[in-house]
Amino acid sequence: MVVRLEQRGERQVDTADLIGVSLGWRTELHIIDGALRGQRYAEEMVRECISNRRDAVGQENFIFLDDNARAHRAAVVMEVLEDLQINHLPLPPRSPDLNAIKHFWDLLQRKLDNHLPYTATIRELAEVLPIAFNEIPQD
Repeated sequence: MVVRLEQRGERQVDTADLIGVSLGWRTELHIIDGALRGQRYAEEMVRECISNRRDAVGQENFIFLDDNARAHRAAVVMEVLEDLQINHLPLPPRSPDLNAIKHFWDLLQRKLDNHLPYTATIRELAEVLPIAFNEIPQD
């Protein structure tokens, strides 16, 4: 799971750019610094994380769900997915009910909302986020 931390006003906003959840495993949490646009997503996420996970579980057992995030739909990302022969399933726009990842983010957000003391900085959030992430049961 990759998280980009942004600060907007007094609250921090966490944005998922990649998460892998399946029966029996989930990806580790990675916190990145800076914007994650198409080129960076293609190189750091698809070539490194996604292709490694696909290789670990086998191409026939792996499907990359695209939740219509701009970085996921960039032409460079589509080219890399095709070049690496990664099974790709784009979800319809604005379809959170079809996207299990959004449900996981809801759980994580609730964990963060209930954390005391409330995180006041991005640095504090970056320290609390892995703890909250690991508290969410796999089942």
